Amino acid sequence: MKKTIAILLALLLILSMSFALSSCKKAEEEIPEQTTETTEDTPEEKPEDAGEIVKTFEPDSEEVIAHDLPMQIESVILYKDGSIKITPTEDLKKNELADSEADSVMPFAESGKATDIFLCRIGNGGYRTIVALMDDGTVSAVNTRALIEDHILAVMDNLGGRDSFTGVEQEENEDGFSIIGKTKEGDDVLLDPVILSENEEPQPVEE
Repeated sequence: MKKTIAILLALLLILSMSFALSSCKKAEEEIPEQTTETTEDTPEEKPEDAGEIVKTFEPDSEEVIAHDLPMQIESVILYKDGSIKITPTEDLKKNELADSEADSVMPFAESGKATDIFLCRIGNGGYRTIVALMDDGTVSAVNTRALIEDHILAVMDNLGGRDSFTGVEQEENEDGFSIIGKTKEGDDVLLDPVILSENEEPQPVEE
C-alpha cells in the first residue's frame, strides 16, 4: 500500500513539474510576439506627412512639355502647409543650388502660403511660368524671362496689386496665350505684362 502511495505521489510530482515547464515555455513564446507587434506598429506611426501633397506637376515631362521651351524643372509640388518645392535640373540647378547637397528649392518661401499653383503658357514663344494663388488673395509668379533666358528662379509677388484673387485661368487667342487673374469682385485681370516685365502694369481684359 505504501509503495502504491509513493508511486502516485511520484506521478503527481512529475505531472506538476511538466505543467510548470509547459507554462514557462508558453510565457517565453509570448514575449517575442509582443516585441514583434511593437516593432511593426512603430513605422506606421512615423509617416505623419503622408498625403500632405496637394498638387504636383512635371513641366518638362514628355506628356506635358509639347512644343514649349524646357523650364529645366523636374517637378513642382504644393504642400498642405502652403509651401512650394521646385526640383531644378541642368543650368537652373547649377545656378540655384551651386555646390549645395540639396536637390530642391523653395522659391516662394517669402511670398507667404499658397492655396493653389498653376503651370501656365504665356505669349506665343513657347514660354511658360508657375503661378501661385496665395492665401491672402494675392498672386505670385516666377519671372518667365529670368527662368527661360537666364535660368534663375525669381519670384514676383502681389501681381496686379490686388488681394482679392480667387483663381487663375489660361486663355488662348490669335496672339498666343494669356494668364487671367479672377477676382471676387468679378474682374478679369490680365497678368501677362506684369509677369513678362516688372515695369508694366496689369491690363484689364478686353470685353
